[in-house]
Amino acid sequence: SSSSSSSTTTTNATSSSSACELKAKAQKVLGEAKVNSVTPKEYLELRNRGDPHVLLDVRETVQYEICNLPQSVNIPLSKLQASISCLSPGSTSTWLLQIGEKLQKSVITNSPSSLVNVQNQAAHKNSSTTGAATTTAAATPTPPFSSLSIYCICRRGVFSVIAVDELTKLISKRLPPPSPPPKVPKSSSVISSRRMLFYNIQGGLEGWKREIDPSFPMY
Repeated sequence: SSSSSSSTTTTNATSSSSACELKAKAQKVLGEAKVNSVTPKEYLELRNRGDPHVLLDVRETVQYEICNLPQSVNIPLSKLQASISCLSPGSTSTWLLQIGEKLQKSVITNSPSSLVNVQNQAAHKNSSTTGAATTTAAATPTPPFSSLSIYCICRRGVFSVIAVDELTKLISKRLPPPSPPPKVPKSSSVISSRRMLFYNIQGGLEGWKREIDPSFPMY
């Protein structure tokens, strides 16, 4: 019994230490302005415009299954880091291709009706009151994976910062020079990478709940 208790204590201590290290690393990356970042409101704007992009949730799968934003794709940071650490110079391009193909299948080109938020509800109410006609925008072509815009999110904006930093560094070494970057909100901090662009959504899902959708479930 005492051995089991000791083992549990050690595991919890290790987990806590690892979490602290990740948070410290994220704060360092943010302090050095090494990542592209957008606020939840800025992400909502581009989503409502129908800008083609991928929403990559880097939380663990068990957390993702509790709650997530519609049309997001889940690849845990732990799996990304494990894969990256095992890459050899000759296998990196193949790995990027595999990741790129998976992300390309999850490109969002329009805003789903299930993405509930106060702003959309208000706009819908005003449209109904004035009798304004509703039109459906034409589908936007899916861009090739090598020029995708990928927005990373997690619970609080810690794991997503690390994911953006590590993936941007990897991409910058392995892909050809970039094409002109897509339009992003003016207040965004944009740093050019090699074609594929990664952005961190500040504050994560907790920020989304605070700023956009108070009804969003959290754990």
